[in-house]
Amino acid sequence: MANIYDIPEWKSTTTYRLDDIVHYKLGSGSDRKRFYWYSRVNGVTTSAPSLFNTEWGGVKYDTRTLKNKPEFIWNPSYNVSVESAPRVLRLKFGDGYEQRITDGINSNLISVSVSFDSRDNQEARAISHFLSVRKARESFIFVAPSPYSSEKLFVARRWSFSMAFYDNNNVRATFEEVVI
Repeated sequence: MANIYDIPEWKSTTTYRLDDIVHYKLGSGSDRKRFYWYSRVNGVTTSAPSLFNTEWGGVKYDTRTLKNKPEFIWNPSYNVSVESAPRVLRLKFGDGYEQRITDGINSNLISVSVSFDSRDNQEARAISHFLSVRKARESFIFVAPSPYSSEKLFVARRWSFSMAFYDNNNVRATFEEVVI
């Protein structure tokens, strides 16, 4: 399995397959490079990555921040759990009386525990690379499973990789919802 650190520049003469990772300049005046992952299920491609090319994923225009944001494009295994712990300020009085008020504007952010079980080397590498590049600092777009299935921004502060046997890997992570 290739490592998550040696990522080549996109070349028009190279044929790319599912979960290949490349560097590519996003826009002609941009010096900033973005990472893209091949996301089409069948076939191969030699077309250039862009926000509008359906064969490439990993970056999406976010209407909340009005910026291009990283997008997590892999589907987790079925054992996903969502945790919600609303922040509430409580004021207790005598005789068991209690007053409650929400703490802040975004007081009910979710945390999603995801796992990617039995993934081949290429897909596990792409997932691990995506999380590693964000460095628990940069937020990304992710759609949590139903009934929370709306596009939100998340940060992955922890993840793990394990190899079950050759070409069979598991990646586990916790995505914490953030506002920006």
